[in-house]
Order: sequence, then C-alpha cells, then structure tokens
Amino acid sequence: MKKIYYLALTILLIYAFPVDATTIFETSSSTVLIGESFTVDVKIEEIAAWNIHVKSTGPVKDCTIDEVDVTEDAKNTSKAFSVSCKAYKQGTITFKLTGDTTTEDGKTETLSNSIDVEVLDEEIKEDNNLLDNTILKELEVKGFEIHKDNNYYYWLKVDPSVKKIIIVATPKDSKATVTGDGEFSLKRNNTIFEIVVTSESGSSKTYYLEVNKEKGGQKGPNTVDYKYLIIGIIAFIPIVIITIIIKKIASKKRHL
Repeated sequence: MKKIYYLALTILLIYAFPVDATTIFETSSSTVLIGESFTVDVKIEEIAAWNIHVKSTGPVKDCTIDEVDVTEDAKNTSKAFSVSCKAYKQGTITFKLTGDTTTEDGKTETLSNSIDVEVLDEEIKEDNNLLDNTILKELEVKGFEIHKDNNYYYWLKVDPSVKKIIIVATPKDSKATVTGDGEFSLKRNNTIFEIVVTSESGSSKTYYLEVNKEKGGQKGPNTVDYKYLIIGIIAFIPIVIITIIIKKIASKKRHL
C-alpha cells in the first residue's frame, strides 16, 4: 500500500512541479595562453528537440557546434555537446550561441548568448634542459617576407594569383623535430598552418602561420603577372602581322 502511495505522490509532484528546460553555455576557461587548448560546451536538460549553433570569431579556427535533432519518442531528454579549441594568437575569442529548443509539451525557447575568452601571450624562455627545447629558431616562407606579431603567431598576405608556398621551419635544438613545414597549396583565401616543434624528450609547442590572399599582397618569385603577359601578347601581335605582310611583299617582288 505504501508503494502505491509513494508512486502516486511522485507522479503528482512531477506534474505539479515540472522540471524546467535548461540550456547551459560555457567554456572550460575564460583566459588561455597562445597554443593552449580549451573546450566550449552546451548542455541541455528536459528538451525534446534542439537546434543549436555555436560560431566563433577571433584567433581560433574550426571551433563550432552545429547540432539539430529530436528525440525518437518526442520526450524530454538531456544532452551535452562539446568542441575542443586552440587559440593561435593574442586577442579575444567570441563564441555566439544561437538557435532554439523545444520541450515535449511544445514550449520553444530561442537561444541567444555569447562568451568571450581572452588569449594571452606567453613569453618564450630559454630552457637549460636541451632535452625539452621546443623553441622555433626561424620560420621562413620562401620568396616572401613574413611578419611576426608575437612568439607563436606569424602572418603573411599574398596576391590571389599565388597558388602555393614553401614553409621552412628551423628549431633551435638540432635534435628537435618539426612537422607542418614543406610545400602547401593555397586553396582558400584564409589558411592557418600549424608548425609543431617536438623536443627530444617528447614535449611540443605549436606555432601558427596565417596566410591571407588579398589584392595588393606579395606576389612571390614564381608568380606570373598576367596583366603584363597580356600586354606583351597584344604588343607582339602587330609585329607578327607586319612581318607576315613584309614577307609577302618581298615574295611578290621576287616573282616579278
């Protein structure tokens, strides 16, 4: 009899005091160092359908959440969505949450929120332990002049006609290894390359090179300037025509 009583009381409490739908939007840290990873999390509770989007602006790449779905039985449930991000230069990263959620009884809530994450520079210090040396001695893009904003972030603007670049990275410790250098095609207008220096002991540090394709950017040593090529062709055509005419006139004179 007591079991029936408690069951009835529980059902009554659930309907009398229903659990509110909840959306939690947060980051694992509000301040990070360049090259440091952190997470962006969205948690929903007592939701039957969700349309969740998180977009980012600032010094971070490929850090978004796009989740659209509904429960199979159209009943409320709880879900958690997360994405790992890495800051590549000093500044402020802004994450914006948009979308909506709907409960099983049809109540819809519009989502609109934002969070800022501050990215701080980390001073490179000489490490007396060469086995743990992850310092990048030099970063070069062959034929181009690159710029350095801080210890871990480099950037370069190239002309849209540039199709590829060659990255050369030299670690301070000759026994350290480098990945992320070599020849790369520029298929997008904005590309961020990650150059990783790994020490002899196995520790690593990531350096970033951002390449933007813009008018007025550097053209490099192997870039064809099509404007001057076209001008040259146009200027050469009359010369060819005049040469042909002269040869025909000379040929007629010989036959007379």
